Amino acid sequence: INKTIERYQKKTKDIGINSKIVEDHSQHAKEETSNMMTKLEFLEVAKRKLLGDGLEPCTIDELQQLENQLERSLSRIRARKFRNLVFSQNQLFREQIEKLKEKVITF
Repeated sequence: INKTIERYQKKTKDIGINSKIVEDHSQHAKEETSNMMTKLEFLEVAKRKLLGDGLEPCTIDELQQLENQLERSLSRIRARKFRNLVFSQNQLFREQIEKLKEKVITF
């Protein structure tokens, strides 16, 4: 009977430990979800501001920062567009040179 009681106590102790672990994981997941929701709300506000919505409560400094951010983004976009254009032109020139080389070889 003592062995049965010991097994019972061990099982109930294990169940208690497991429930504590589950509770800890659950609490951590709730905190992480809360943090992610806060970040999501912040990102949504930032997105609206970038799109020009909800700018009324912004201070002059916030508007200046937003303008600077938009100007930097626009500069990066223009630079990428220019690189792509140059790459396309170089590729076109190479193809034309290859065609001319083929014509010279065939004559």
